[in-house]
Amino acid sequence: MWKKTIKRFGLFLLAIVAIIVALTGCNNDGNEVTDSSAQEKGKSLMYLEEKLKAAITEDMTLDEILDAFREVCQIPVEVEDDDDDILLFETGVYDFTGEDLFYFSVTRQFPDGSDEYYQLHLDVMFQVTPENKNLSSCSWSDEIHGDFFDYIRSTKDYRAIKEQGILNIDVYMDQT
Repeated sequence: MWKKTIKRFGLFLLAIVAIIVALTGCNNDGNEVTDSSAQEKGKSLMYLEEKLKAAITEDMTLDEILDAFREVCQIPVEVEDDDDDILLFETGVYDFTGEDLFYFSVTRQFPDGSDEYYQLHLDVMFQVTPENKNLSSCSWSDEIHGDFFDYIRSTKDYRAIKEQGILNIDVYMDQT
């Protein structure tokens, strides 16, 4: 009976020590435990998303929203090759919400360290109009010569909606 109690007490103390070690950030050598690269990458990804969300307000124009996305794209991410950090521009009419809306989307994509990709999305939604209902595009930054954001602003898709009222803005991060 006493042996069982002592064993349980020992396990209890061991659990308490493990919790203290975890909370203080020390390993059994007494050295500080550093975040793994996956945790650090996760924090930086959250930073990109939060930075973009904070930079965009409901009263901004499409041009100002695109500038905010451009600014966040200047924040470096850890990639083996800079060519792996690419941008995607897409437009079109979709019914993701159950209602046809015109989507103006830009995405920053970069490898996650395995065979997949992280994607920072900016979707700006508009009412479908006669001017935009037949527009649809998909362009990758590595296919465009010159400044990608200047290219976006030169498209007929952008010109058709830049003065139109914005219905909704969605910023999110995902992984393919």
